[in-house]
Amino acid sequence: MKKKIVALGLLAILMISLIPVALAACNHSYAWVVTKAATCSQTGTKVRKCTKCGTVSQTSAIPKTAHNWTPYTVVKAATCQQEGQQRSTCKNCGAVRTQPIAKRAHNFQFVRIVTNPTCTTAGRADYKCQWCPMHDYRAIPATGHNFVNNKCTKCGMTK
Repeated sequence: MKKKIVALGLLAILMISLIPVALAACNHSYAWVVTKAATCSQTGTKVRKCTKCGTVSQTSAIPKTAHNWTPYTVVKAATCQQEGQQRSTCKNCGAVRTQPIAKRAHNFQFVRIVTNPTCTTAGRADYKCQWCPMHDYRAIPATGHNFVNNKCTKCGMTK
């Protein structure tokens, strides 16, 4: 039994002593190997490694990749009174970016004539935005006289 243990010990010492000789004798052939892939949230790592013996001669960082954004989706629609908001999400890491949507212009629609114009006085019309409660009152120009035989056909005034 003792002879076996001694023989195994000697064999182990012999093998350990030959490892540096084997490594020193390698005619290295290096290739870059990615050890950790880069993502949009973390840098990666690559090593320059011998394809024959596995010796690593260099380690290098791989820069982060670009985010892979989804198209923007409307989170809150813009109105004529408030900006809206749209959002995009990275398909890889879940990062979120937002962007404002500019306010819309009012879209005024004619409602009614508040005051009819006369020959000499402007009238007034009411317009209301179709998206909000805002009203816009606009002047209706005076019609001016229409004299026929020295008499206005609209108001009856004579020259």
